[in-house]
Amino acid sequence: MSWTSGLSTSDLLELKPKGHYRICETEDGFLVTINIPGEPPDRFICASRGAANQLAIRLSDMGLTGLWEA
Repeated sequence: MSWTSGLSTSDLLELKPKGHYRICETEDGFLVTINIPGEPPDRFICASRGAANQLAIRLSDMGLTGLWEA
């Protein structure tokens, strides 16, 4: 059994040293929430899936871990 078996996805994302981001579809577009340790969360609305994907690529290139939520 793994030491992570009792942790939720949110708990696991909080362990990422460079931070993480979440993307979910809303009525207004795609909400991107960026969490970097030591900084307040940033939120952006992207008008399209393509724009959200471009932002996700940039954030991943910075070392952040991402999660697309259904």
